[in-house]
Amino acid sequence: MPSSRFFVFGEGLRRKLLYRRGTLSDIKTGEIVWRGAVTRETIRATETAVDVMVGGKRLRLREDESGIWIGTERIVSGGGIKRPRFAGPDAGRLRALHHEVLVNIVDGKPVPNLFVYDKPWRRDAAMMAMCLETTGNLDLIKPWINSLDTVFDNNAGLEEPDNIGQTLYLLGLAGANDHPLVARAVREVARFRQGNHIAGTTDGHTHAAYQTAWLKAGLKALRLPDAYRVPWRADHYRSLAWWLPEGGLPYPLRFGAGNVRDYPYLAWAEAHYWKSAPPPMPNAEMFPQSWEANGAAADYQKMAMVDPEWAKARIAGPHGWHAAEAFLYLSRQAG
Repeated sequence: MPSSRFFVFGEGLRRKLLYRRGTLSDIKTGEIVWRGAVTRETIRATETAVDVMVGGKRLRLREDESGIWIGTERIVSGGGIKRPRFAGPDAGRLRALHHEVLVNIVDGKPVPNLFVYDKPWRRDAAMMAMCLETTGNLDLIKPWINSLDTVFDNNAGLEEPDNIGQTLYLLGLAGANDHPLVARAVREVARFRQGNHIAGTTDGHTHAAYQTAWLKAGLKALRLPDAYRVPWRADHYRSLAWWLPEGGLPYPLRFGAGNVRDYPYLAWAEAHYWKSAPPPMPNAEMFPQSWEANGAAADYQKMAMVDPEWAKARIAGPHGWHAAEAFLYLSRQAG
């Protein structure tokens, strides 16, 4: 990642604030909330804080269950967020990753990255929701889930069949069994059904195992009948569905180095599936822990708010799916 450092405050529905070089500003409006003659700064991601030296005195900017603080002054209120301390050797990193999932909830919507994406994507949202459910924070995005009115998120104008299962899964987590979108999503299955599985185009290729795995996850979440089987065929996207063990190990296809560099959530899911070592991570106190590069739908010029270096590199962080994948992997190791 670029060398320039920053920190984002604003979990869940709270106001989003960017700390950068002695300035705390509103990400949405650009308003300067606080500015100090900072002589030294230390990001402490595991404690959701930035320690600064101003006038020879230490001052902590931090976020906790009740809001965002500058020293002893609370500048943003807003409870309703559960922030477990976790346990084990990765407890601090889990707190940092959990924070990165929470700050990517913008206006109640789970977006991949709060700077460069304007809308949620169904597969990112589903993985973020999986994380939020484990920490008791699903209520933060339930209104958005209940507001869904399309089965597909129309990636590049295409209706991708994995969205069917992701939509059903989200509705199931929210307890929205009577939502009108449930019946519509189930009807869409017929368009892609091939025997006892579904198949279609996701990210430009057929990934029947991945698409069927999400369908099964969605049906299970809603306690609906499931007559489908994950097909035995070569499909490296199958490892993205590590949470559905049915079918055993498929053909041993792996993501290439370029994929896992730009889209590290793929590498984390693959490690989870194959029970192998995860990719290397930054020091646990650094921010961000998660990122994505060269995303086709991302507007990287918006990262210039952080630093032109990030925009030029076409990389954005923190990233909701990456943070969720790493969190789920490490939390399951701890559990």
